[in-house]
Amino acid sequence: MAVLGTFTKQPGETLDFDISYATVLAGRSDTIVTKAVTVSPGAGMTVASSELIAGNKIKVTVTGGSTSVVYKVTVTATSNAATPLVYEDEVNVLVEEV
Repeated sequence: MAVLGTFTKQPGETLDFDISYATVLAGRSDTIVTKAVTVSPGAGMTVASSELIAGNKIKVTVTGGSTSVVYKVTVTATSNAATPLVYEDEVNVLVEEV
């Protein structure tokens, strides 16, 4: 899909965001069944958790990060269609100490 947006957090914060696949799955009988979440650059920020909610939404929680670094969180979601659909979305996270 695309870069969905950017948000800012402080290094000590743990924040979450949701990605909904309801629109792209509308009219289909399949749902999202697997997810993978990565962060780059790989040092500093970590994925505290990722959760599949109701077959069409993924909640990602991130923590840490170094000040003045923009991290790219990539979420890959796969459906249970006969030929699985694979969606790749990115969220940029700017870490700033305010």
